Amino acid sequence: MSTKLRLVVSAWACLVLFTVLGGRTDMLQPTSVAYSNLQHTTQTSRIVEVKNKTKRLLKNPTEYFESLEQPNGYCRKLVTFGGTSCKLWMDGDKQVCLDDHVAMPKKDCLVYSFGAGDDISFEDSIIEFADCELHLFDPSINASDILNESGEKIKFHKLGLGESEKVLVHKGVTYKFNTFDSILRQNGHLGRTIHYLKLDIESSEWVVLPYLLEKGLLDNVWQLAMELHSTFLNNLPFEKWMEHLQRQHDVLTSLETLGFRKISYRENLNMVGFVKVPGEEHKRPACGEVLYVREPSSIGRRSLL
Repeated sequence: MSTKLRLVVSAWACLVLFTVLGGRTDMLQPTSVAYSNLQHTTQTSRIVEVKNKTKRLLKNPTEYFESLEQPNGYCRKLVTFGGTSCKLWMDGDKQVCLDDHVAMPKKDCLVYSFGAGDDISFEDSIIEFADCELHLFDPSINASDILNESGEKIKFHKLGLGESEKVLVHKGVTYKFNTFDSILRQNGHLGRTIHYLKLDIESSEWVVLPYLLEKGLLDNVWQLAMELHSTFLNNLPFEKWMEHLQRQHDVLTSLETLGFRKISYRENLNMVGFVKVPGEEHKRPACGEVLYVREPSSIGRRSLL
């Protein structure tokens, strides 16, 4: 299916579904809901310690969500790649910084993308822009489900990203996961510069990120784009919220210690999942797109964790 036709079909499907549900966006489910359910976890044995930096204790959930919206870096050439229109907003798009010190070279660039669902418009755009070596991972779909004319240049792996090598079975379907260092080693990329790393792994970022930091696997990453999820808060008693939000805040602070700077954060209004923070009038979107970019002086800096 051509890229143009796929975008048209995607937009039409969203419109039809939105109409059938009578505008009830809360009834819509992510395309990879099974992947989300089996990857979701609220526990991790790794508590990230922020070293050489005073640990900031959050006072309340509002402070956590407000901190996400505060950039501490700047990109002069911030460009959006990919995306399809659904429910009046774009989804599947990612921002890329094209400033000289972190811009993807037109040759010999390397991109790793985890999480696809049914939208590879971002990956298609990257291939068209820089003709990178691009590896795409998703344990819940087959290559034939998503690859189009860019398929020859996108190296697809039916594999998920985790903090350990494992096989999970959910409703009779088998899902395989592996660690980032094992994946890099198998592809001959251990120690290589990764110009762009995309993580859209349905809440598993909070398990995977501490592993990446502890193993120094982000030391050679120039740009890190993630969809951050907090939907699991709805399944926790409120008295447990701060424990998890503090842990997430510490993980993100550790990225800054390594030399990453937050360039942008955008709430994802397309995703199902809003959280009602006590004391706030309106519900907050539980998902958001964030872009971190390395400071020029920090490229190659070793992780302190």
